[in-house]
Amino acid sequence: MRILVGLDVGTTRCKAAAFTPDGRALAVGESAGYPVHRAGTTEAEQAPDDLWAAARAALADLARALGRDAPIAAIGVCGTTPGHVFVDRVGNALPRCLIWQDGRAEAEAAWLDQTVGADRLARWLGVQLPKSGALPPARLVWFRRHRPAWLDGTYRMVQPKDFINLRLTGRLVTDRGSAIGVLHLATGALDPDYAALLGIDRALLPDAVEPFATIGALAPAVAAELGLPAGVPVVAGWVDAWASMLGTGLGEPGMAFDITGTAEVIGLTARDAPAEARGLLSVPLYGDLGIVYGVTNAGADLLKWFAEAFVPDRPIGEAIALMEAEAGAVAPGADGLLFLPYLYGERAPVWDETVRGAFFRVDRGHRRGHFARAVLEGLAHAVRQCLELAEAVGGVAAPALRVSGGGARGALLNQIKADVLGRPVDVLEVIETGALGAAMLGAIGVGLATGYADAVRSMARPDRRFAPVPERRDVHDRAYEHYRGLYPRLDGLR
Repeated sequence: MRILVGLDVGTTRCKAAAFTPDGRALAVGESAGYPVHRAGTTEAEQAPDDLWAAARAALADLARALGRDAPIAAIGVCGTTPGHVFVDRVGNALPRCLIWQDGRAEAEAAWLDQTVGADRLARWLGVQLPKSGALPPARLVWFRRHRPAWLDGTYRMVQPKDFINLRLTGRLVTDRGSAIGVLHLATGALDPDYAALLGIDRALLPDAVEPFATIGALAPAVAAELGLPAGVPVVAGWVDAWASMLGTGLGEPGMAFDITGTAEVIGLTARDAPAEARGLLSVPLYGDLGIVYGVTNAGADLLKWFAEAFVPDRPIGEAIALMEAEAGAVAPGADGLLFLPYLYGERAPVWDETVRGAFFRVDRGHRRGHFARAVLEGLAHAVRQCLELAEAVGGVAAPALRVSGGGARGALLNQIKADVLGRPVDVLEVIETGALGAAMLGAIGVGLATGYADAVRSMARPDRRFAPVPERRDVHDRAYEHYRGLYPRLDGLR
């Protein structure tokens, strides 16, 4: 039996997992957490060396569970993006990298929108990107204005998973998906007009290959330290969201996914990749299929925030369990209480780093359980808003929603999502689909799967279904209409 390993370099920790070629989970390894450094409300940075230490810890933990002689066929790595790591010519990274939560380039995003415009950017990049200070075009302008030495030839700019691959193999390579917003998504080329605007050249990024392409072998010294066999093929890997989409089951048009973690990734497979994304992202997948999806800032981290803020006297696990129990005792609709889940601003579909969360229609009768239920329902409303927009953009209806990621463990949240969306929610057999998707890329890279569709058929399976309760539909539909109207009314309240 051959084993496929996936490593997911997340926002808070690294997870490694081993799978059989038919998708059966064999073992899991995990690191301790690492910090996000926040010097202001829009700044978010991490230390690349912290990420590498965590990746080593997760892989070593997995190796102990598998045994030294485990027949590992391939390793795939995925990671958060955009998270710009700057690496010098001998492979040393600058002490800090900006991660996906960093939105300090808001002014640069507005400048690009006014000076260049979305249509010209889309021609240069091969994809229509929303206006955002967290995305690479605005980041690159910010780097040129505030960190010009980073762009002047000393460093190469890569994603966190590329930095981990460098440490694993000694090779610095990226993939076109991870270079989104810099290189043309289809061709991997740097548009000369875009390069001139930003004052960069193609040498800023390493070669861009397919995410399943083998980039090298696990270096002997690293293998010895981790307790893994030397020479194991390592594939280029992918954006964590795309790897999780693959692990959740990208397939026929209308297959919808919700990857729950610190943030949520909601979307579906569509026929082709529509040119007009309307605040979402629309990218080609394979053949005549594309992905239409939105990435929020709101996610399962809301539960942690609520527990810390409203139940500070208990350990976090107990506090979250109490929150869920009290929320479950409150009727659907939280007696009219609504929550807008924009604690860090919001990405899809509004793309506004300055907006903040709020509770609405609070009255004298509301208690902690109402607030807890409103938080969960607010997250479900955010998922519904992205999914309905993806259906409109993609021109296809999703009969059900596949859910994966850490937030998929919450039975109450899954049921609330089913009720708010009015469609079944299917939880995956393997919920850590970032690691599974990375392992699936490894399977393709070494010939254990013939392509994305074959890997999905072989390795991604639903496990449990949450069906919507029809009697709850009206109250959630009314609440959702109120929810959709909240953001436009906040303009004068920032």
